[in-house]
Amino acid sequence: MPCLACGTWSGREPVCSRCAGSLRPAPDRRVAGGLLARAGYAHEGAARRLVHRLKYTGQTGVARLLAEAMAPLVPPAAEAVVPIPRSRIRHWRYGVDPAADLAAELGRICGIPVVDALRPALWWPRHAAAGRSQRRSPVFGVVTRSIDGRVVLVDDVVTTGATAMAAARLLSMCFPALVTATAAGTIETRSRPGSGEPGGEVAVTATRRATRSPVAHPVVERSPGASTRPWQEHARRRGSP
Repeated sequence: MPCLACGTWSGREPVCSRCAGSLRPAPDRRVAGGLLARAGYAHEGAARRLVHRLKYTGQTGVARLLAEAMAPLVPPAAEAVVPIPRSRIRHWRYGVDPAADLAAELGRICGIPVVDALRPALWWPRHAAAGRSQRRSPVFGVVTRSIDGRVVLVDDVVTTGATAMAAARLLSMCFPALVTATAAGTIETRSRPGSGEPGGEVAVTATRRATRSPVAHPVVERSPGASTRPWQEHARRRGSP
């Protein structure tokens, strides 16, 4: 089969040995607002190409591969996975919602229900090219479903942390609680000295208390076994918080 990252022949593996060897674990970090960001991979090389294919082509297997690296970082007490949705215009343009695809695979691997709790706006500027005021603007509508317990908010890649913060703030206004992070990969952006705004994260996990959603299902006990694939070894060693 062709490598999901570069297209060269990779035999029976989803990525070739060269790309697998270039996948580098991303360090845990505190981002704007004190959120703890945990990422499967640093956003570079093969990992960056994988995310690009997920975002713009929806290539089969990419979401599963990235979710396998994310799964060991999900808190054991997590009770629901909530994707941070793409704007409706970009979803229409590319026909793909990468966070939704990641959340679906992550929920399947971990045995956790997926809940669409956030409603996307029609459009918002790409944060990589947006000004500071635009980055701080809310990008979501309303919480569409309430959930009970600890929630994992999932996104693909965020360059500034503004999208994750907008989601976290929206949920905090409804259900005040702690917020931490977990994700697929990060872009290592520089922060301004004294700004308290380090580089971006790709997902956040939040503890939320509310009435249980009628669509939420009982949590399935996840398997204690860990993957031994080479591109997942770093995540297995890091373990869950």
